[in-house]
Amino acid sequence: MVYSEVFGIRLPRYNELETQIEGGAESVADFASTGRSIPLEEARSGDVLHMWGMHRGKRRPTHCGIVTEPGLVLHAEEVVGSCISRYKGDNRFLQRVIGAYRLE
Repeated sequence: MVYSEVFGIRLPRYNELETQIEGGAESVADFASTGRSIPLEEARSGDVLHMWGMHRGKRRPTHCGIVTEPGLVLHAEEVVGSCISRYKGDNRFLQRVIGAYRLE
């Protein structure tokens, strides 16, 4: 909704991504084909963090979130739902981060 309503960019729905993953897509980051990889330290509001997550009991690169401001990311956790997490300075959270992308 954020990308659609704020940036005018349509992203696939989760069930579309899940189908892609089951069909052999390597990661949720495949949706970012219109974006470009950026250094994590350059991430700004609206950029996407691609992270390790769990998919059907296996650790897979299936989780992503939107940077709300440098150092903070909005994402969804199964137990708590939508939340904002601090990734800057949190080594445990940083271990989940695979990369950052800027959609254009």
